[in-house]
Amino acid sequence: IAMKHYLIDLRRLVSFQIDEGRSLMETQNAVRPVLEKKFKKWKKLEWLDGNIERAYMEFSMKKKS
Repeated sequence: IAMKHYLIDLRRLVSFQIDEGRSLMETQNAVRPVLEKKFKKWKKLEWLDGNIERAYMEFSMKKKS
């Protein structure tokens, strides 16, 4: 269930940044600390930037179409 919450949070946070017109780097810098704080007990937090990037690419393409 924690993974489900993570994915919901990731989508919500990244989508908000896209709606605000933020770049990928700005989005990573805004979203990473929120997710690190909420999921601090998880291992492999170094994967966050890659996950944020994939979400950013996917959701920004959906917004354009």
